[in-house]
This record gives sequence, structure tokens and C-alpha cells, in this order.
Amino acid sequence: MTANVNTETGIPYGVVNGNNVPYLIDEIQTSGDDLSYAAFKRELRETVAAALRGVVENHTGKECAARIVESVDCDEIVESLLDSGLNDRIEIDESEYAHETTVSVDIGNGAADCKVKYLQGWLGGAPLIWILESPYLAYAPVCSPCVPNAGDLDNMGDDGETGGILCYCAPPDDFNSDDESADEYRIAGEIERNGKTYKIVAKTAKNAETAETTETE
Repeated sequence: MTANVNTETGIPYGVVNGNNVPYLIDEIQTSGDDLSYAAFKRELRETVAAALRGVVENHTGKECAARIVESVDCDEIVESLLDSGLNDRIEIDESEYAHETTVSVDIGNGAADCKVKYLQGWLGGAPLIWILESPYLAYAPVCSPCVPNAGDLDNMGDDGETGGILCYCAPPDDFNSDDESADEYRIAGEIERNGKTYKIVAKTAKNAETAETTETE
């Protein structure tokens, strides 16, 4: 299995620093699934079940204890512990989130509902967002060895330039901001991969526009 590549399509994941897309990271953390919290709850359930087995074994023996504990709703016990105040004491640093949304995209003869899948994790204290699946692609340089094979969307191609690799990308509106000095992102065309049509996202760099205007003047 190749790291940071969609195994079904062979298309590399795109990665962007969450600090550069504040709207998107807020949506992921607000509407997505907290994977770290879910892992904590699974571990807590296993701990509760093991503790119950230990208590019951003292009275019934190991075989009977396993059968008895299997009939107990450990999930309900976990939720009761969390609601009774344990939730207020949980501290999870750098939680990871998974988020899936559906976007309507005009591809071919009409609009189609397409999935966009995100994973938000951390690298060296920086919040990174992986785009795992999307109807949008972008040309971007390959990330550093810390995220092998993925495309660096923070430095995606200007105006559809084909340098770098073609990787999954978020919808262009997730990159655009109200900052008039920020780069603008748009649809630069379409491309077909494995019988499926994708939209190409490209940016128009404002610093490049400023430099060109200054040279002209």
C-alpha cells in the first residue's frame, strides 16, 4: 500500500495547513467525527469490561465471568460515567477528526452529487488537513518526506500550471477568504482519470498580479 494515495483510484491525497483554511478546519472540527475521543471511549469500554470480569471471576470463575460480562451493556456504563462528570475531566491534545460532505458539481451533462472526504490530523504541532476523496483535483508539488507522496496544496499551481503531481483538492470556496490580498482559487478546467471527470482547481496569485502591474507601470 502506497502512503497518502487513494487505493481505489491511485490518486494522491492533497494536504493543506489548517491555519490557511480557517473556515474549512472549523467545519471539520464542528461537524466531523472526533476520532481521538472515539478511541478514548473504546479504550474506556475495554477497561470497564476487564474490571467487571475481574470482579465477577472472584465469585464465579473465569468461564462464567466471561459469559456474564458479555450480557452486560458496557457501552451504557461508559456513557453513564461520561455523563456523571468524566467528560469534564477529559483532556485530549491534538484530536484527529474525520469529516465527509457532499457537493453538487457540474460535470459532463449535468450536476452530480459527489463526496468530499477529509482527515484532520497534526504534524509538528501544525493542524494538517488531508483530502482523501473529492471531485476536485489540483497540480501541486510533492510534500516533504513527512507526508510522502501527498500533494502540497499550500503551494498548488498558479492558473492551472501542470508542475508537480495531480492530487485531490478541496472545493475552491474552501480556500477563498475575505482578505483582498489573498490568492484567489477557481476552476481552471476538467480532466478525466479512470473514466471519471474531475474539476481542476488553480489559484491566481495576488503577489504575482502585483508584481506584473508594477513592472507594467
